[in-house]
Amino acid sequence: SSGEIWSSVADGYYPVLIYQNGTLKNTAYGQTVGPLSAGQHTLDLYGQIYYTTWNGANLTVRFTDGTSLTAQIPNTTTSTPAPTVTLSASPTSVSSSGSSTLTWSSTNATSCTASGGWSGSKATSGSVSTGSLTTNATFTLICTGAGGSTTQSATVSVATAGGANSLTSSLLDTLSDKAGKHSIFTAGQGAFYTPEDWHFRANISLSTTKTITSIEVTGMTNGHTATWSTSNPNFYPLVILENGVQKNSGYSGNFGTYQSGSYTLDLYTQKDYTPFSNGSLVVKFNDGTSLSTPIVNNLSNSAFSPKYASTFDALQSIIQMLERAGIPLNL
Repeated sequence: SSGEIWSSVADGYYPVLIYQNGTLKNTAYGQTVGPLSAGQHTLDLYGQIYYTTWNGANLTVRFTDGTSLTAQIPNTTTSTPAPTVTLSASPTSVSSSGSSTLTWSSTNATSCTASGGWSGSKATSGSVSTGSLTTNATFTLICTGAGGSTTQSATVSVATAGGANSLTSSLLDTLSDKAGKHSIFTAGQGAFYTPEDWHFRANISLSTTKTITSIEVTGMTNGHTATWSTSNPNFYPLVILENGVQKNSGYSGNFGTYQSGSYTLDLYTQKDYTPFSNGSLVVKFNDGTSLSTPIVNNLSNSAFSPKYASTFDALQSIIQMLERAGIPLNL
């Protein structure tokens, strides 16, 4: 450090502000403070900090009669830092009656006190469950040490049941080629391959967080029952797209976790017989629950001939009837 001078008089030095009973007594260099009557008086002085080490300081008070008083200023400041606190909740969003885990830590603290969604004295670090939550809750922790107190908060939101979980579905078109047959989750492959897919759309609304484990489409195609699945290799493959991105490339049992909200999935299955009718969609979740809905057919039946849409369809139908009858074919 180096010698510095703060003054209320000489403008060549750093300014010192003088307060008496909370009132500022000077606003410029050269102003007097007083008069002061006989007795004791307390003044609070403020000067800009330029260096962090304070030593060898003196205070001089000069009076208008030419006298002065000088005293040494002891160092009563401390270098103890204020406490630091971290507090987090995992997860930050739960379904009704769900729970979250609070984890916290602190430095330079000797005690911590909880308030809000929890209460009481807490260790300076730790972890605890919130217990069952039915409404949003904010958990506050204040930790105190020699350097003062610091507060942190964490909020856990509870998904409200704005309505029951719901599912709707419709058959949109046959303009795409994204699914094959017999375990093929890409376009243009598989025995008895046709270049068109049934394109379904699924609209899912969730009031709580859910993890999808499988999706299945079942329907009648020209009198034959067919099932397409994302997870069961005994059925034809069902290709799922969300926001234009394919979610599956093989039979799988997990499509990820979806928070409460609304989602749109596009489903593609190999088109075999026509027309499609009596369709249904089932979405299953890892908690054992499921949603099901009839599939609304938005395709006009006039788009299909009463028997077969083309010579290719007729030939395909003959081949598949032989296949169903167990007659082996070498193709």
